[in-house]
Amino acid sequence: MIVREESAQLAVEKSSLKDPFHASVFYNPRMQFNRSLSSLAVGASGAKTLCDGLSASGARGIRYFLENGLEGVDFVDANPDAVKLLRGNVERNRVSGNVLEGGFNESVRKNYDWVEVDPFGSPAPFLEIAFQHAKKFVSITATDLANLCSAHKNRQEVCRRVYGAEPLHCPFSHELALRILVAKCVRVANSLGLKARPVLSFYWGHATKTILKLGEGAPEEGFVSFDGKEARVSRKGAGPLWVGDLCDVGFLRECAKLNCRGYADEKKIAETLELLEGELGLPPFHYDLHALSGAFGVPTPKKEVVLRGLRDAGWRAVETHYSPRAIKTDAPFEEIRCLLPGRAPS
Repeated sequence: MIVREESAQLAVEKSSLKDPFHASVFYNPRMQFNRSLSSLAVGASGAKTLCDGLSASGARGIRYFLENGLEGVDFVDANPDAVKLLRGNVERNRVSGNVLEGGFNESVRKNYDWVEVDPFGSPAPFLEIAFQHAKKFVSITATDLANLCSAHKNRQEVCRRVYGAEPLHCPFSHELALRILVAKCVRVANSLGLKARPVLSFYWGHATKTILKLGEGAPEEGFVSFDGKEARVSRKGAGPLWVGDLCDVGFLRECAKLNCRGYADEKKIAETLELLEGELGLPPFHYDLHALSGAFGVPTPKKEVVLRGLRDAGWRAVETHYSPRAIKTDAPFEEIRCLLPGRAPS
């Protein structure tokens, strides 16, 4: 069947609209927001050539081409069923480029301004080739949050092996997962003699995504510990993970300028970009007020009351894109605790 996603007309399996994970060719309509925000990032990057690795239906690469005036996109997939569907979608949307049938690591031979890696599961096996063939930007998605966030020992061991980092199951696991991914990407780039820094990173729809610019940046790794109530940067704990900013303010604002294309998610994208900018310069963790109140055995306060209290005391305090119940702040933990109902006991 044919579906319309923003600029693209895509042939997809009907079953993928309800259960994309068991369709023979993957297409997840719930990731449209992710693809829309990512397309703005392609436009902000100034990229002209692009490789869409693990393309499946080709939704990403096709939209990137149509919406950003690219010179060409090469699509890569090892699934013969996907390649057949993909060729039809590329032709239907009049995209300039090639469809390469085969594994990503074996098929990519050219260099591109932008290399996209959006696999089912961990992107770790594809990172080295992605960085080797990117001139300016690498865009990486990880959907294996079961490994990056899990409390189960076997899953944690997978995270240690695949990402070289200790995971932590806690109320802000999704942020830690994103930071573990970024740190892994930067380490791979550094191992190839390259510099890389994140310019747009976010969590959305059970996936973490980071876009890194090559040629800039220095490693900003550390650890985050959590005692069930208080989080802090420390010498051990979850990590090593990225403790610096996950986005670049200039890049975020360029994306915001382009967010006038009439996307279905235009309002949500604007809100997310604003939240991401607000998070800059704050610690590499956040507090879920519901979870924090539960840990102290007190009612959950209104988020607006806590934010106002912290700001009135002279601290930075913002909402986060990770959860509508969470805040980020540079205030000491004691300042947050004192704003809980009943001035929660120590």
